[in-house]
Amino acid sequence: MASGEASQTYVGLFKLLGTAVSYMRLYGENHPSCQQSVLSLALEFEKLFSGEPALVLGLAGDRLIIGGIPCDAKEVKGAEFSEICQRLGVDHLVFKKGLATDEIRSFLKILGARAKDLETKGGFRKLFESAGFAHVVIPSGRFEIVKEG
Repeated sequence: MASGEASQTYVGLFKLLGTAVSYMRLYGENHPSCQQSVLSLALEFEKLFSGEPALVLGLAGDRLIIGGIPCDAKEVKGAEFSEICQRLGVDHLVFKKGLATDEIRSFLKILGARAKDLETKGGFRKLFESAGFAHVVIPSGRFEIVKEG
């Protein structure tokens, strides 16, 4: 898939992810806007998983690496989601087929948690690991953009 095609394919997903985390932080999981954003994300993931068993997402600076294809975060409207991940120290995510609304909601709650709340609970990684997600994985690898020179 060419970079432009990848950008168009993932525009909806990244916009929804950023918006959903913001809603979760502002309103809480029971608010209708949060519930709708979780449902929208579940539908978007379902569409993406129709052809692939997993979606690999890497973050390197202002670049998103989607299925091995680098895209500008602003180009795919993923800048907000990218900033959230950078703040939490997440530079690599794998979303697997079978991702359900409950798991999406829990993942968004952790991403949207305030720094003070994360700190009192042992940090983002500890909270993420204790959630025991089956379809969202943070691998230990890293993406880096290599430039000439």
